[in-house]
Amino acid sequence: MSRSPRPDRAVPAWPACRGGCRTEPALRAHHDRLLLVETDADAMLELFELAVTWSELEYPADTTVAPPDWIRFAEVHRWRDQDRVERIFALATDVALRGRRRVGGLGMAAGDGLSPRSGPATPGRSSRLRIAAR
Repeated sequence: MSRSPRPDRAVPAWPACRGGCRTEPALRAHHDRLLLVETDADAMLELFELAVTWSELEYPADTTVAPPDWIRFAEVHRWRDQDRVERIFALATDVALRGRRRVGGLGMAAGDGLSPRSGPATPGRSSRLRIAAR
């Protein structure tokens, strides 16, 4: 907490780490950049650029907070608008994890992505996207 001009009133510093934040020193720079997504449009754009390219590019695991950790990251920090920031990180996580990281030259598996299939592909069936039932 930072102190306001009135000594009897404490003002919380935004955003702030809570007790569950255990950032490794190597992750500190990316951690601190992620803390800016609520107030810095460029930081939010960087988050979504990372999310969109996560399955296509190699990012250093030792210095990058990975998408599976983003929702927890949002939860263990205090924000001005907690719900809004949690929505931002949830959406970015969803975008990042829709694609699979390529392993051994393989791309996405059948059923992954925007229109997952309920079973194996049927020969002769159209592979067009379908609207999921509610």
